[in-house]
Amino acid sequence: MVHLLAFRNKEITKDNILKYEFELLKGPTDFEVDFDCDALLDVSEDKRFNGNSLIVHEKHGAFLVEKTTKELVNEFYKRNTVGFALSKVLANFFSLKHYVPFVFMYVVYMPISGGTRKNTDWIGLHLMNSCRQNKKEAYFITTQGFIIKVTFPKGDLDSRVHDACVLCQKCVAIFLPLIVAGGVDVRGCVFTGLVVKFNTCHCPLHVKVNLENDPKIIGLMFINFIIDHLGIESVNPEEEKKHYRRFLSGRL
Repeated sequence: MVHLLAFRNKEITKDNILKYEFELLKGPTDFEVDFDCDALLDVSEDKRFNGNSLIVHEKHGAFLVEKTTKELVNEFYKRNTVGFALSKVLANFFSLKHYVPFVFMYVVYMPISGGTRKNTDWIGLHLMNSCRQNKKEAYFITTQGFIIKVTFPKGDLDSRVHDACVLCQKCVAIFLPLIVAGGVDVRGCVFTGLVVKFNTCHCPLHVKVNLENDPKIIGLMFINFIIDHLGIESVNPEEEKKHYRRFLSGRL
């Protein structure tokens, strides 16, 4: 592992990390991906070392792992039990079809290009203080003050971050009232980072954040999403969907 202090006076990039000897890039034994990862960087095309991803971690520093970034982000289900299902439901609500981030309350991992179907770089927006774009490069300053630079091949960085923040805010708007209603004393969040950057935005997407948050409507939204993606191929699919809706709604 390479301590992040080694990058105090230089940017954290794939090339700068891979300049270190392979022995120094070995990660913690039995490491499992967690929400303290600043970035998951795809190096599957680079054959200099035996590894597919570089992890930039708040506590462990920078190190190389054999798993691809696709495999790593799909293992987030171990942390929230539902993986990307929640993110997909939220994205569907806002009709966002591309660059779907991983969202779990205030935790947000944004894909730099593509998504879970292929390997790409992922940035933990909850651990970033700021970001900027310079043509086809994106710069992120972590909450610890380090600069992460990645290639940003397509699109506008602010717009991408904005849309990820919208999903985050919707997630919190849906679940926080339910948690409080269950008697839990909520004291706030230990990290917010860039996910609160657009809290005062009043665009059409942000207006929808505070709409349709009634538990009954939310429950129906999740049920409909699950049913619509079951791939029902019966003679009368609509009737079968009604049966599933009645069953999943918890009614007798």
